[in-house]
Amino acid sequence: MGPGVYEDTWKKAYRVAYAVCRDKMDAEDVVQESFVKLWLRLRLPGLRDVEAWLLRVTYNASCRRSEARRRRMIDETSQALESGEPLTPFISHLQ
Repeated sequence: MGPGVYEDTWKKAYRVAYAVCRDKMDAEDVVQESFVKLWLRLRLPGLRDVEAWLLRVTYNASCRRSEARRRRMIDETSQALESGEPLTPFISHLQ
């Protein structure tokens, strides 16, 4: 991996992650995790297009994180409905 890979691709990876997650902290975490995966992957032969691989990993991780957040919100809302709690805190997450 050349020295410019991080500088050249982190903005693209962040844009992909933010477009899916719609959350700054989640997007930053996903990009960081993706670069760690890239660093570990570079030790294996056969990686031809580093940027394409990184962006695909970032997209997939963003989708998983977004889905996990959605499921968590559904579970929390369901629990609140069952317990009779007001839904105001949960509705604010949707805005």
